[in-house]
Amino acid sequence: MVFKKKNNRKNIVLKYHAWIGSLASIFILSLVITGVLLNYPDLLKRSVQSTDPFKLNPHRSFMASTGHLFLATDSQLFVSLDNGTLFKPLRTPFTTKYLVGFTESENDIYIALKNGVVFRANKKSLLWEMLPNPDTLDIYSISYHDEMLWITAYEGLFSFNSTSSWQLNRKNDSPLSIYQLIKAIHTGYPPFGWLHSFNSIASILLIIIVITGMYLFAKFYIKTLTKSIK
Repeated sequence: MVFKKKNNRKNIVLKYHAWIGSLASIFILSLVITGVLLNYPDLLKRSVQSTDPFKLNPHRSFMASTGHLFLATDSQLFVSLDNGTLFKPLRTPFTTKYLVGFTESENDIYIALKNGVVFRANKKSLLWEMLPNPDTLDIYSISYHDEMLWITAYEGLFSFNSTSSWQLNRKNDSPLSIYQLIKAIHTGYPPFGWLHSFNSIASILLIIIVITGMYLFAKFYIKTLTKSIK
């Protein structure tokens, strides 16, 4: 009698465990799929073109000494010559979604993208050319002073002029906080950029495991239900 009660309790636990596990698997599956997609934001990017920058999520502006007001949106760069009353789109060899800053010299405008790329354009022609890449994949800000271009990046403070290459003036020796460490490992951001692909592979394997697990549960449940009906 005692053995029978234990068996009944065990069966009930197994039954609820299976159902709770299946429901949790759906939640885990949604987290993994959305996590992979967020790691590749360009896959979710909509190719939207408009002559109105305020329909394209404007996120950064810069007023040049020439009176050019530049406005970066999620997809295009715009310029205004009348203090923001009218804007016109500019042709650029880059997407402005990841633009982190503007700066200017006497003759040129400079733009920095978060992924470590810097562009320059003459103020009159506004034709963009890419500068030599600094040794970084994560730019935070850009500025210009005394004929020197400066960027702050994950690796530290870089400088550049037309007669030399990028120089790392001061290295970033800041210790990572626990939050920054966990975030970098989870997302594959610097200094764990090499984890980005591994995280994606692990996520795909987890998706396969979860889906096959749900299939096996459904198959077992249908088989059990069929037996009970007979």
